[in-house]
Amino acid sequence: NAAKTSIDVEMYEFDAQSIITALTNAQSKGVKVRVLLDMKEPGNDVTKQKLTAGGVEVKAMSTAFTHAHTNLIFGQGEAGATPLPDVILTAGHVV
Repeated sequence: NAAKTSIDVEMYEFDAQSIITALTNAQSKGVKVRVLLDMKEPGNDVTKQKLTAGGVEVKAMSTAFTHAHTNLIFGQGEAGATPLPDVILTAGHVV
């Protein structure tokens, strides 16, 4: 909820409604939200539909990989001299 300019997400399995809601809310507030999903995973098709309905840009991970187990969320605050993410979620844990 703190991101001001952009949120970039890469998820292997993504069905957490609270995060879907937070991303679509951020998009509606003018934050640029982009999501990369492993579309071979069950349930990600529903997640993609929910996100795109909320205006979020969603792309499929490369099919060159058997599975992409990476889970990342980067939320960018206001641009500054050294723009760093405000929030990083990796392997399911916020750091």
